[in-house]
Amino acid sequence: MSKRMYKSGASKRKAAKDAEKELEKIPKLSTYFALQSNVQVQAHETDSASSDESYPEVSRSASSEVEGEASCSTKQTVTDIPAAAGKEVSESEPLTDDPGDWLSIISDRQVCDVAHGPPQQNESYEFPFNEERRRFTSTHFYRTMANGEKIRCSWLMYSVQKDAIFCFCCKLFGTGDIPLRRGTSAWKALSKRLQQHETGKGHQDCMVKWFDLRSGIVNRTSIDQLELQAFLKERDFWRNVVKRMVDVVIFLSERNLAFRGSNEKLGDPSNGNFLGLFELLAKYDTVLSELLQRIKKAETHVQYLSPQIQNELIQLVASNIQEANIAQLKKAKYYSVILDCTPDVSHEEQMSVVLRFVECNGEDGVNIREAFVGFLNVHDTTGEGLLEAFLEKANNLGIDIADMRGQAYDNGSNMRGKNKGVQARMLEINDRALYGPCGAHTWNLVISDGAKSLKYAVDFFAFAPENLTLSVQVEETVSNKSVCLDNPLKLIWCNYVSSECEDDNEMDNTLECGNRYLKEETERKKCLMYTQEARSSAGVN
Repeated sequence: MSKRMYKSGASKRKAAKDAEKELEKIPKLSTYFALQSNVQVQAHETDSASSDESYPEVSRSASSEVEGEASCSTKQTVTDIPAAAGKEVSESEPLTDDPGDWLSIISDRQVCDVAHGPPQQNESYEFPFNEERRRFTSTHFYRTMANGEKIRCSWLMYSVQKDAIFCFCCKLFGTGDIPLRRGTSAWKALSKRLQQHETGKGHQDCMVKWFDLRSGIVNRTSIDQLELQAFLKERDFWRNVVKRMVDVVIFLSERNLAFRGSNEKLGDPSNGNFLGLFELLAKYDTVLSELLQRIKKAETHVQYLSPQIQNELIQLVASNIQEANIAQLKKAKYYSVILDCTPDVSHEEQMSVVLRFVECNGEDGVNIREAFVGFLNVHDTTGEGLLEAFLEKANNLGIDIADMRGQAYDNGSNMRGKNKGVQARMLEINDRALYGPCGAHTWNLVISDGAKSLKYAVDFFAFAPENLTLSVQVEETVSNKSVCLDNPLKLIWCNYVSSECEDDNEMDNTLECGNRYLKEETERKKCLMYTQEARSSAGVN
């Protein structure tokens, strides 16, 4: 009889019963969770353990192990972390004392804020029991060494919100594969697992990062701190440069000196007053000396010496002065206005605005101040156009027209006109702004009319005093050549010849030729009389 090549039905049924018995020995999945009808199990993320230990997620309630199951006696209870009762801290806010409120990703600013160490732990706190009747105790804050010495675990934190423990350095610097970063509330065999965590490579790397950062902040030797110090030093350097440039601008402006010369080259005597003062101060000032060395070595493109920067500094200083003057005017409340128009070199009509007020300084007494507030380009020189230009300027300065108590202009009809002049239109707005003609303009008209009515004044000014002065100088220059200077026209001719001729021979020849044009006696006597009268008036012998 041949041997059977397949199992019999009895042997198959027996094997199936044995497999069912083996399956019955394996605990069901429900034995790992505390199933409650009113609790919804949420999905959660678990740490992928790179080390030998495995930590459950943080939970206020842990499931109980199934008693009597030998295969489950060494397994951990795993549950999801319920949402914390407190509000989570955003990346822009400082971290709270409870690590349960911290986000999984902590910003660099928050890390630096807490780098000095974890929040103070309350070891006298009454730690609650979980469903397994287990709880965290303050003894876990300490590790007992082989010689019996107890060492404080400075990295261990307890969250009251979640009844869980966290690792401080792993929370700040760790990644997803480092245990205790998300925390745990499984208290069984906690001491052994804490020891394993403390000796793990991931935790030790985080501890090194924490100590390095803390030491760098305390000793100001961290990379960020060094960069910050370098930034602050450079910022202070340029601030000091700008302060000195502003002082140079004020110095030149107070003395009404020109800023720029014929070129803008450092070291050139023709580079102007601004660059000249910069070079002078650089000899004695360390800040400007450093800037000059940087410029010579081409180490910086920023100089604060260009004409554009000079103009900008002038405008800023002028704006500051104007703001101070307006503040003093508002403090004095009442004021008068002085306006005058004149064309500039480009034939554009400009109106100057000066405000006059009383300044009370207490100890310094009472002073009358005149504040120049600027030139206004005007295209309409009628009374209406000039008034509108001034009212717009006053509005920009924040000046109340109702506080004006006086106005002074020249004697032009568009300014002093009683019907359509600026003063008449201003009185319609503020009837207390009394008008008075400008004293300087009035005296100018008096002197001009007086000079035109006197014959001697007309002859004197027609002769031009500057020609008289230069003629006396020419007389002294050519006196050694025995040239007859009794004729004033010849004197003027000598003035012209001395400015045009290049040498003495050319001057002699030119003067000799000029004598032929000055032979008429009547003209000679007339010019001689005018010259003597002009010399007497000028006090020249």
